[in-house]
Amino acid sequence: MTLAGKISTEIGVHATAAKWFNLYTTKLHHVQNLTDRIHGVKLHHGHDWHRNESIKHWTYTIEGKVITCYESVESVDEANKRITYKLFNGDIDSQFKMFKLIFEVVEGDGGAIIKWSVEYERVNEEVDPPYGFLVFFLITMSLSGKISIEIEVHATAAKWFNLFTTQLHEVQNLTNRVHETKLHRGRDWHHTESIKQWTCTIDGKVTKCQESIESVDAANKRISYKLFGGDIGSKYKVFKLIFQAIDKDGGAIIKWTIEYERIGQEVDPPYGYVEYLHTTSGEVDGHLKA
Repeated sequence: MTLAGKISTEIGVHATAAKWFNLYTTKLHHVQNLTDRIHGVKLHHGHDWHRNESIKHWTYTIEGKVITCYESVESVDEANKRITYKLFNGDIDSQFKMFKLIFEVVEGDGGAIIKWSVEYERVNEEVDPPYGFLVFFLITMSLSGKISIEIEVHATAAKWFNLFTTQLHEVQNLTNRVHETKLHRGRDWHHTESIKQWTCTIDGKVTKCQESIESVDAANKRISYKLFGGDIGSKYKVFKLIFQAIDKDGGAIIKWTIEYERIGQEVDPPYGYVEYLHTTSGEVDGHLKA
């Protein structure tokens, strides 16, 4: 895999899109007063918090560690209520060559949907993708949500799509994170009525669940899976996993999306599955490109 990638998450909130956009375009200095995860924000350069030339210095907690960095506004799209920030220096530059944070808010039923995206390029393979920022943004408000990651890989989109549509049983042989997969019901691994039993390692724990194919979109190389039972059923009312392979410059972009609904606030959003999907994609790509 390449060192560049993208992670996105969508969160349902109660306040309107207008209120959220107003907070980030006119009251950014107040954000530090609204969450315990941010310890301090101050202007480092400039006099206006919201001008592109201004630079702010942030101190916050990510994955239990105090992190510092600088931030500047790169662009503001008022029509689509979207703001792009550039993060640099401090703990960012020691791990990432490029780090952009994109905020977008759209109207929802009686509230809004907040979408945070992180576009990044790691300095080397030893640096993990910035999963911790998902935890930072996903301050538990709604029980439902969506998380997406995009990973650049070497094998073509056709090879990836062929693996998941004709050779799904081979995945367990291509990554150490999948311990076993077997047919639970049916005879065809790729029929929508068949059910498979998966045993994997998620967050360092052996996790079991069942899976069935919900839909296949061959034109867009997209497959939607439904996960249920086992460790999934005990935490989530809804858990959908969507795979898509997109051609790019002799290789591909693999996009994984998780749509979920937790059974209660005590259940965390499925952060661990993001790391699992990223790691297994890298291992599978190593075999597919050979």
